[in-house]
Amino acid sequence: MATHSIFQQYPLNKETVQTSAGTQPTPYHVYDGHAVLIGGTADLAAVKTLLKNERIVPAQTQSGRALMALWAVDEPNASHGAHTEMQVSFYVSHQPTAPVRDGEFALLNFLLNTPGARQLCHGLWNNTPEVVAYNHEILGLLPRLSHSSFQRVGNRTRFEFSDAETGQMLMRGDVSTLARQPMNAASAMFKSFGFLKALQAASVKTVTTYVTNPINAVLPRNADAKTLSASDSLIAQLFDPAQDKLELFAQPYTALDFKPAFIEHMRGFKMVYLNPQ
Repeated sequence: MATHSIFQQYPLNKETVQTSAGTQPTPYHVYDGHAVLIGGTADLAAVKTLLKNERIVPAQTQSGRALMALWAVDEPNASHGAHTEMQVSFYVSHQPTAPVRDGEFALLNFLLNTPGARQLCHGLWNNTPEVVAYNHEILGLLPRLSHSSFQRVGNRTRFEFSDAETGQMLMRGDVSTLARQPMNAASAMFKSFGFLKALQAASVKTVTTYVTNPINAVLPRNADAKTLSASDSLIAQLFDPAQDKLELFAQPYTALDFKPAFIEHMRGFKMVYLNPQ
């Protein structure tokens, strides 16, 4: 279960932490899951307005769009028990960075190749009270409780999230799940990254991402938490409106003009999320 090197490097502590949902292990481990990352761009002015009280700078493309992603994650095997996650992320830095080259994979290019790149976990929903408590009280995030369904049927992955308190639908998706890397996605990645950086990205086995929290009462600064992730299978494909369906209802994100550009399926998804520094 926990044989991957990231769990050897950052094993569970002998001492647990106390939360409003009881004692829980730390750090946060996911041993097996299916993460669906849908990356794209959003209206830069609207994103800046949304993030005006944060002390970070939204990244932008050369054509002046913000970088944004939606996550739908099924995590049946984790240190905090089986759960799901919906996340709305923005890609930011603590200091201004140069605009990133336009292209379907501009988000990944920024995250993997820009020093100081951060993933701001802005909207977060989990379907168990224990994970909501841990993510808020220990990791300083702003999670809410959700109801969810996540299923893979043939070459389709379908997911649905709704707010547990209000019953409001948050996100619904039905996307293709390809068995191998498609040629048009490989070509688009070379275009976005450049040839050598695309080859380097394809060879990375463990991805280190620094996740930043929104400023809130528990953690009143934009702190950085180191995460390490690895997958048994990672397939990046272009978002095809003819066959990929995505509906975003969660507020305030519907007003940002999110345009999905790619889908990344991470099967056998493993992650360690360390406490913020």
